[in-house]
Amino acid sequence: MTTITPPSTNSPTANNQGSVFTVIVQKATPALDSLTVGQSIGAKVLSKTSEYTYNIQTQLGDLSLQSSLILPKGSEIILQLQTRSPSVQFQIM
Repeated sequence: MTTITPPSTNSPTANNQGSVFTVIVQKATPALDSLTVGQSIGAKVLSKTSEYTYNIQTQLGDLSLQSSLILPKGSEIILQLQTRSPSVQFQIM
């Protein structure tokens, strides 16, 4: 007989190791044009603006990200550019 484990009810956080999560930039800025796919930038979470939206600060300016991942205010994250089309998407490393 096979045992089935139900999925966890805990929301993932940016502190989970070994997992990679994708976030979507709400409004891309021209400064993001300087990044190439695969390039990484550091960021700091400034605030949570809605259930799935966060303001972050990077060396390229402030961005608004959409993510189901819990990003605690003040946390430092690394973003790696995955795609520009149809929307700018990063993976949190």
